[in-house]
Amino acid sequence: MFKLTLHEAIASVLESHNRPLSANELADEINSRRLYVRKDGALLRSGQIHARVNKYPHLFIKDENGGITLKLSLIHISEPTRQAEIS
Repeated sequence: MFKLTLHEAIASVLESHNRPLSANELADEINSRRLYVRKDGALLRSGQIHARVNKYPHLFIKDENGGITLKLSLIHISEPTRQAEIS
């Protein structure tokens, strides 16, 4: 089974919502969807969400109300296909 890192799991949940989420909401959804499982098997806590968001400021934004959003969309956008030059 493919396992996500915690910051990948946070990003995945944020990508599926159109609004900022609190650390509690993120932890609840990540736990319920089993997107990330701690090594000791315990449930993910909101404090771990805050710690990971703070560790990756290039990925996440915390607003003044405690909401967390993605800084940039993580959806991969491929380059346009290059056409061969005709001489």
